[in-house]
Amino acid sequence: MQIIWLLATSLDILFALMIISQILVENKLFKVSGSYDGKVSVIMPIRGIDPTLLENINSIEKQRPYELLLVADPDDTETINFLRKAGKRTLLSENVCETCSGKIRAQLTGLKYATGDCVIFVDSDSRVRENWINQMISPLDKHDAVSTFSWPVPVKYSVKNLLRAGYWTLGFESQGTSHNFLWGGSMAFRRNFFSEQIISEMSTEWCDDCALTRIVKRRQGKISFNLNAMPLNYYDERKLSSWAIREAKTIWKYYPKGARTFLLLFFILILLLTLSVLSYNILISIPLVLWIVKNLFRGRNVGKIAIIPAIMSIAGIFFGGYITLRAKFSDKVEWRGRVYELN
Repeated sequence: MQIIWLLATSLDILFALMIISQILVENKLFKVSGSYDGKVSVIMPIRGIDPTLLENINSIEKQRPYELLLVADPDDTETINFLRKAGKRTLLSENVCETCSGKIRAQLTGLKYATGDCVIFVDSDSRVRENWINQMISPLDKHDAVSTFSWPVPVKYSVKNLLRAGYWTLGFESQGTSHNFLWGGSMAFRRNFFSEQIISEMSTEWCDDCALTRIVKRRQGKISFNLNAMPLNYYDERKLSSWAIREAKTIWKYYPKGARTFLLLFFILILLLTLSVLSYNILISIPLVLWIVKNLFRGRNVGKIAIIPAIMSIAGIFFGGYITLRAKFSDKVEWRGRVYELN
């Protein structure tokens, strides 16, 4: 029993030190700066009516001068009528690609009509905060792309919404490292980044941020991750399993090493909990509390909204481990009512 206690203690301390180190590394994500300035085109693909869709659009309209392009699918008449009734000018997604996802089709349609010097893609379920546009474009003077990650805000506290909140925080785990990736809900590029070759490559993809991350890194470009630009993700999840599997499947497809690393963390945590219970070692509480503190630190700019997702981030690890395993053996994903077969 003493050997088990010593092993559990050693792992607890090691895990705690790793989390503290991660907190210190991530601090630089709040210190991003730049001087790029230019005419901005904001492109928002829309399919379905998100719980706070109009508020999300209005949060962009309050920003600095820009061009806003709302792009909806032509078969989504309910959403189109909703937007037009609200006085929101809406483009209809065009058949600019055959095998791409509906989201990429909307993005490429927006690009076709965008007149800005730079382009920001934003998801329709994201409510941006003050100075978001400036925070997104300013690092483009030194980087090929700029991204951030949103903070989850459930519109009601159901079990599914709380689990999603905790699971969503895992999206921060590889940021601030050499594995930075683009998050499609908020990413910025100079307009001339989208050459004909890149548009052609995007036309065969179903995951926009995964493909663009791959393209930027293949070109040995730089991605700036700016937590000061963090939007809020308002949601009411009805299909938690299919949504989470889609998120995990994108990691398996585009960054399998990251999926395997997360599964290793998941199994180590299970081992740690098992050893701690067997040896009555309460030191397991230290890394778990630090994990919550880490997520509170990430959400420090959004105030008390950060508390519940940070607490649920512990449950998010276990839910995420289960979903990552399921996604490994899935050959299709569902996205806004459409099912995509994966090769």
